[in-house]
Amino acid sequence: MTFTGSTSSKHIGVGAAILLCLVGVGAALSAGWFTLPLPLSVVAMLLAWVKGVVVVEYFMELRHAPYLLRGVVHAWLSLTCMGLVMSSWV
Repeated sequence: MTFTGSTSSKHIGVGAAILLCLVGVGAALSAGWFTLPLPLSVVAMLLAWVKGVVVVEYFMELRHAPYLLRGVVHAWLSLTCMGLVMSSWV
């Protein structure tokens, strides 16, 4: 299989494949095939955070933005995911 896209497109494809594998692991966890010491909500939010970083960096193209703007968006994403994880433990 050959790929004729740009280098950044290749990275997105690899990232999407990794994300798809992580979603499969999450589905196996939810089906009860094996267990982790972490609650499923933590695993789901970790996957959501990884997906959010991919969307922010590549599809919103913030990888070329000023560091302050990138920092604000990444901080918002991290705080939102952490808040949702904390709310699931209460």
